Amino acid sequence: MIDPDEIKRLVQPLQSSGVTVFEYKGPQGSLRLHFATSQIQASQVQAVAAAPEVIAARTVLRSPGMGRLRLRHPLAGDVLIRTGATVLQGEIVALLDANGILVPVKADRKGVVARVLADEGALVGYASPLLEWA
Repeated sequence: MIDPDEIKRLVQPLQSSGVTVFEYKGPQGSLRLHFATSQIQASQVQAVAAAPEVIAARTVLRSPGMGRLRLRHPLAGDVLIRTGATVLQGEIVALLDANGILVPVKADRKGVVARVLADEGALVGYASPLLEWA
């Protein structure tokens, strides 16, 4: 579990920045916060730290970088992922094409693909939603 003091240290500088989403990955786990406003109350931080199972739950696979989304390999034409497919953690589910360099997008956990959220060839940015897990 991520230490509540560590969460406060990371979140305090963001209070006045207008950030709406914050994601942190560290040796103790990962944390994703969605801010309704730019102000975060200390009680909210403590509540998040007390519920690590909610933090760890992921239902959306997000882009690890920027580029054009490829759901098919551009040379082989093979479809990498389909709705309803079961994938294993670490399996390649898509590619990001960054000026001709293909970067694999790997499943962050085992699951069943419920929906593909981005279209083939769409320009995606870091943390853009790509797939929804069932």
